[in-house]
This record gives sequence, structure tokens and C-alpha cells, in this order.
Amino acid sequence: EFDGGAQAGDGLFTLVVHYLMVHSDGDGEEKGQLTIDRKHVGDLWTTLIQTTAVPIGGQPIIPATISNMEIKLECDRDTKLNVKYVNPSKNRDIHIRIVRVPGKSASIEIIDGARKHDLTIKVGNLDFRNLDGVFDINVE
Repeated sequence: EFDGGAQAGDGLFTLVVHYLMVHSDGDGEEKGQLTIDRKHVGDLWTTLIQTTAVPIGGQPIIPATISNMEIKLECDRDTKLNVKYVNPSKNRDIHIRIVRVPGKSASIEIIDGARKHDLTIKVGNLDFRNLDGVFDINVE
């Protein structure tokens, strides 16, 4: 299934792929879905990639590491980037948030389950009109 939205060429769409495979060894039917959704809401461009699979009695052909996961990317194409990766079979629940102040700083937050990491990078004396190679970088 494909929905290209109201305006062709704007990069906004929904794609859904349904699959069904019959196992020749008698383990049954393996079925699932892949969804890719691209939206623009407010100032954020959002891409969602999601896979789901119905459990079967035997060994699946498509590995569990890619058959039940979610990846979400959001950005304003200027100062914000958010990434979410959830995969229960790999015990992954990772969130990354980046906020940038152009020419001045970038703050990065990474959450991986119970662990949280923060990093701030600040730049001083950076003049893109006169790149003399002399500027300051502070990492917190």
C-alpha cells in the first residue's frame, strides 16, 4: 500500500508492506508488516519505520532483531534532531536528542534504558566570514 499524499514530490508519504510466508517444513505461516511513514507536523519532519510480526510456533525466516522494531527520526532541519530506536528482542530502548544553537553550541542527550548521557559542546570565537583557524571549543 502506498499513499503519496496530496502533493506529489513533497517527500510526505505512507508505505505499508504486508508479508506472508508459508514455511515448507510445516512450522506454519509467518506474517508481518513494515510501515514507513513520513510527515511534516509543525516545524518537525518525522520519519517512522516500524516492523511487526505475528509470532509463529517454529523458527521465523525473518529474524526477531528486525521483525519487531521501531525507529523514529524527527528534525526541523536546522536546530533539532530526535531519534528513537526501540527493539524489544534486542532489549533496546534508545532516545537521542540534539539541540543546536548555530555557531555557538550543541547539546546531546542519549538515553539507553536506565542509562543517561549528556554532552554539551560550546564554540567561541568562531567567525565563518573569516576562518582563521582560531576558535575555542569547550566540552561539558
